[in-house]
Amino acid sequence: MLTITETAAQVINTLISDSQMPEGAGLRIAPQQDRSEMLELSVAPAPAEQDTVVESAGATVFLEPHAEEALRNQVLDVQPAMQGEEDQYRFAVTPQPSV
Repeated sequence: MLTITETAAQVINTLISDSQMPEGAGLRIAPQQDRSEMLELSVAPAPAEQDTVVESAGATVFLEPHAEEALRNQVLDVQPAMQGEEDQYRFAVTPQPSV
C-alpha cells in the first residue's frame, strides 16, 4: 500500500483547502490519458468508483486501479521545487524501506 509522509499530507491538505473542495475531497493519482506510463495528480471532490482510498495524517489520496498497482509499496513525499520552477512543491515517489 502507498505510504504518505507527513510533509506530503500537509501539502495535500493545503492543496485541498486552497481549491475550496468539499469535505472528503482528496488528491487523485491516475495514469495520464495520452501517456498511460505517466501518472497525473489532481484534486478531486470524491474518489472515482473503483479508486482505492488511502488516508494518512489527515490527508486523503484516491488511487486509480493502475496507479494503485504502480504505487504499491511506495512512499509519496514532497520536495521543495527547484529555484525558478512555477510550482512551490514537487511530489516524489520512492520505494518503501525494506524491513
